[in-house]
Amino acid sequence: MNRVTFIGYATRNATLTETPTGVKVSRFNIAVNRSYTSQDGERKTDFFPVVAFRSLAEIVGRYVHRGSRVCVCGSLESRTYEDSDGKKAVIEIIAQDIEFLDNRKGGEQSDNEQTGGGQVKNSKQDFQSFVDELADSYDIPF
Repeated sequence: MNRVTFIGYATRNATLTETPTGVKVSRFNIAVNRSYTSQDGERKTDFFPVVAFRSLAEIVGRYVHRGSRVCVCGSLESRTYEDSDGKKAVIEIIAQDIEFLDNRKGGEQSDNEQTGGGQVKNSKQDFQSFVDELADSYDIPF
């Protein structure tokens, strides 16, 4: 069984792209504190790349910003690729479910999540309307 759950903070805004076959892909990194301290009393932090696909990628691309606190559930995948420096290996979290854990007063976004023109949107309302739009696009018989 390959199932992991991480709670941490996004270290950068999620990027949303599309594969040549039209599949939406969103990527960001998550910083996760270890549950113990080292001998010198420091708590170490690990950084993991997260990848989401399809409708989850759209949600992630829209709502995961630097500093967002998230819970990511999914699986670990390792892959290799070659760049100008040679062969590289990477282990990524392939997200199957993401929960947004930010608890902001009034549901407002932080300063780095403001939209153009200095307007601040209510992220809970935006997210709910996005979910409603998504649900309307599916013909669910029940």
